[in-house]
Amino acid sequence: MDKFRKYLLLFFAFIITFLFQSYMGCAQGTIEKTGTVKYFSFEGGFFGIAGDDGVNYDPINLEQTYKKDNLKIKFTGKIRTDMMSTRNWGTIVEISDIEELGAPPLFGGYEIYEWGVMVGCKNDDIYFNTSRPERITYVKQPVIYVHATEKNPFDLKVTFKSGKPTETYPPANTEKNTTEWKNVSFPISEKSMKVNIDTSRLVPLGEIMGTLNKVDADELEYNGIKSRFLFYEGEMPFSNKVTANYDRANREVTITNNFDYAIYNVVYSTFEGNFINPVYLSCVAEVINPGEFIKLKVSTKDIEYWAEDLIKLGFTKMESESFSQIWSSTFLENSNSNNWTNLIYRIPQSELEKMITLDFNPLPSKVTRVLYVLVHLNEE
Repeated sequence: MDKFRKYLLLFFAFIITFLFQSYMGCAQGTIEKTGTVKYFSFEGGFFGIAGDDGVNYDPINLEQTYKKDNLKIKFTGKIRTDMMSTRNWGTIVEISDIEELGAPPLFGGYEIYEWGVMVGCKNDDIYFNTSRPERITYVKQPVIYVHATEKNPFDLKVTFKSGKPTETYPPANTEKNTTEWKNVSFPISEKSMKVNIDTSRLVPLGEIMGTLNKVDADELEYNGIKSRFLFYEGEMPFSNKVTANYDRANREVTITNNFDYAIYNVVYSTFEGNFINPVYLSCVAEVINPGEFIKLKVSTKDIEYWAEDLIKLGFTKMESESFSQIWSSTFLENSNSNNWTNLIYRIPQSELEKMITLDFNPLPSKVTRVLYVLVHLNEE
């Protein structure tokens, strides 16, 4: 009986050893996969591989060359079940061969172009950011256009670092200092647009809807509303540090930039005569560096200041024309005041992003954001 028990134990030991070795052979066999290198900040920070097969791989020997967040790769390696990691993330793999495949899959195959205007008076600290011109006092918000090569849905969250959003289109989920569109898609079938925005005090969005939509950006759909743009408005503190002193006798203006950053496409506009028969005057400086002042002669020359600027920044001709059609008369003309002067300039994208952030999922391959500041310098 003891001999039988001994043989039985040997038999089970053989079976267990065989199964374990078979498992190890499979577990530690060579694999060939594609995936995306991702950086994770926990556990001191590390790079992992999000496999296209849905498996997370924790490489023990990823070369420095391939330690790039969102890098698309193809790799060959061996699963190491004989090792443990304190990160407790993914399957440990030892890479034997690796190559870069190109653009990361998290880039959603689309580009973002945003333009907008902040409006305030020279003594104001509260500005409104807008895409539509004033009717009575203030306005608000930018317009976002999308150009996509891959028609996949995306999410967008807008966050005001200070201040708050006030209006959105299509109506989005707004809480405190954020507004969010989830699952914005690219429609295939034609659907009628709906306008559900309270536009009291402002030029109704319906009045400029045709102009905003008359572009070659991709059509978007959110909660059954279709348009060629996303729209949000808000208010936030902003201190203008650009001054303009006008010598009316010589038609000369001195503009000084007191910011610690350069400003671009700086336009000064005013008029002569009276509001019944005005002569509109303007001038432009391409850039004024921090601490710099520049003297310019105003004239009646009609220049597409903003269309040219936007095209240089990558906007399409139709998008730049849309902006000019909506804003040029507000920037350069005024029919109800005897004493008015406007100063318009573009701040760097890096400064805009300190005030308002856009968070996309998946990430766009390019984001171009333009914000002009309109300051009323009306004489008392």
